[in-house]
Amino acid sequence: MVSGSQSLPAYGENRIAEWLRFRLGTETVHVPAGQLVTDSYNLKRGDKLEVVVSLSDDSVAGIGAMICPVQEFDKLRDGVEARFCGGFQKADQGGQFVYEAVVSGKHMLAIDNSFAVLFGKSVTYEVYISSKPESQVVRAFKTMLDEIYAFIDSQFSFPPFDMSIEPCYDLNAFSDNRTGNITLWSELLFESGRLIEPGAIDGIVYHELAHTLLNL
Repeated sequence: MVSGSQSLPAYGENRIAEWLRFRLGTETVHVPAGQLVTDSYNLKRGDKLEVVVSLSDDSVAGIGAMICPVQEFDKLRDGVEARFCGGFQKADQGGQFVYEAVVSGKHMLAIDNSFAVLFGKSVTYEVYISSKPESQVVRAFKTMLDEIYAFIDSQFSFPPFDMSIEPCYDLNAFSDNRTGNITLWSELLFESGRLIEPGAIDGIVYHELAHTLLNL
């Protein structure tokens, strides 16, 4: 129902989860025999990386992966015992692991084919991070939700509902049929903001708002 001048404003709570999860990237690389291919990430203490590594060609088996703080990685590469590292050694078709940063700073991810004598390998690796968002990210998301809520409040009369941004291990968003509450999954928001045209996030939110207004 379009609101009239006498309608009361609706109030809801807009929340940003303490931890958000999103994809850092997916890469396919060629790892020569006897060598490592590396990538780097700046992590805060407590950040969690989920790393999935797979061979693109299953005709030649065996690959490993390891992540360490950069100083410890240098030790590892020099054959010295290293601390605060995680990953897996040679696995036939790849593997996956979760790594929690013990210290803040630059970390090195190594895709390891150093044990191979003859064959290079094509390897795909995908990296997700779960991290406490910076305050400016929280403010930006909160402002976006507040502005959208204020706009629809100026146009419609409806019972109050909440909107939240949370990690949910998928690319999705949904409106609760009973309460109208909207949950936006952080993986979808970050992916949309990175890969799709500007305004895509607004489109996702308004799509869910349509469900909410119809249900309420």
